[in-house]
Amino acid sequence: MRTSNDIVTGEFDTGFVHLASTEEIQGKDTGKYSIQMRFKNGSEALKELEGALEKFDEMNGEGWSPLKVGQGEYDDGYVIVKAKTKYQPICKNANGEMIDAGAIRKGDTCRAIIKFGEFDSGSMKGNTVFLQKVQRIADSGTDFPAAEDSDLPF
Repeated sequence: MRTSNDIVTGEFDTGFVHLASTEEIQGKDTGKYSIQMRFKNGSEALKELEGALEKFDEMNGEGWSPLKVGQGEYDDGYVIVKAKTKYQPICKNANGEMIDAGAIRKGDTCRAIIKFGEFDSGSMKGNTVFLQKVQRIADSGTDFPAAEDSDLPF
């Protein structure tokens, strides 16, 4: 399988994050760690990623593309890219210090080092994205505030 050189993405918002443990789909373990990268339509980060994919893509857009136009209330206005790996990726904070993979959550602002890869498995062919490293630039701030036991609604 042919792969690209390392690509450092621009900033993106995270969607679904499976970096501390491998992703499960309908109760079945995929054996892969993954992150959903959400790039704002028209952003410089997206333009750079599209340009890198265009340079890599020898199929000239034929087959499966890893860049998907977001749909629905949450993803409207974004292009979604899922990057995955068999190995737990290296995760760092904005200062370049190692952090626990579980510290990166949905809604955080991150950058990543990725590679494009091509695949051809019978009737399915196209390009995919391999995850190398993730850097959290900003926390989403979605932690729940501490509550007294009497304040809990359940």
